[in-house]
Amino acid sequence: MQNWINGYAYFNMFFNSMYLSEKDHEVWYGDAKTAKLMEKEQLVRKFYCKLDFLDMQSSHVMAGDSFRFKTSNKLKNPNWPAFLHFAKHCKTAINISDSRWTGAMDLMVHAIGENPVGTCKLTTLDLSRNQFKKEGAKQLGAAIALNKSIVTLDLSSCKMGVSGMYAICDALKTNTTLRNLNVYRNTFDVDGARALGEVLKVNSTITDLDIGHNRIRQTGLTAVVDGILANKNSKVKTLAVRANFISDDSFTDLFEKLVFAGAKHQVSHLFIKANFLSEFHKIALATKARE
Repeated sequence: MQNWINGYAYFNMFFNSMYLSEKDHEVWYGDAKTAKLMEKEQLVRKFYCKLDFLDMQSSHVMAGDSFRFKTSNKLKNPNWPAFLHFAKHCKTAINISDSRWTGAMDLMVHAIGENPVGTCKLTTLDLSRNQFKKEGAKQLGAAIALNKSIVTLDLSSCKMGVSGMYAICDALKTNTTLRNLNVYRNTFDVDGARALGEVLKVNSTITDLDIGHNRIRQTGLTAVVDGILANKNSKVKTLAVRANFISDDSFTDLFEKLVFAGAKHQVSHLFIKANFLSEFHKIALATKARE
């Protein structure tokens, strides 16, 4: 469904279509005369969806500009958006990347966090290339802290900045289900990396982490490495630090502590392209890694 939906009304309509009654089914696939005679329970619409994966990339959802939780919550009988019900019912991997999800994140926050219709069951969420910046990240952070279903989260290229990364890091101190986190290209710099280092001292569920293109430099990398080392229960096996202005000495320290040091804190996959790593040093590290 890439590039298929244009606007929140169509987005909501799509998820509303997952509610069907026996009469709806009879009208579409059965006999119109029989449908006219249906009543009571046969008219009640129930949710039907067994999607394992839903790709709505570049669909221009713009939901942040169309739903306000506080406004709906004041109503006596709120008509909650169908997306909230979808998040409650489905163990789905959903891609909503590059969909102009900007500004307020109320709909997504309440879908994955404090959902008024039920507990979230979504397993994978891709929000990459949505420019929700630090304000949206702060809202998402509160929801991630509460979420108990999402295993993979992609927040790459969302312009979160340092304060946005602080919010995500605060959430990761209590979240116990997230395993794969991508925060590539968010310009959170050294301070964001330091905050992440503090998270890695206590988080024992993250296995795959991409912090590439964030200008973390030597100091930021050291904070991340030290965070992993300080946690005897760390599960980090894949670490991506591409394009972060990291030099030979910093990579020597990284490899000595997380690759060559033995099985206790061993990282099995490293992605280090586009740094200040000399060709000679790269060959030396590769040679030692193969020994």
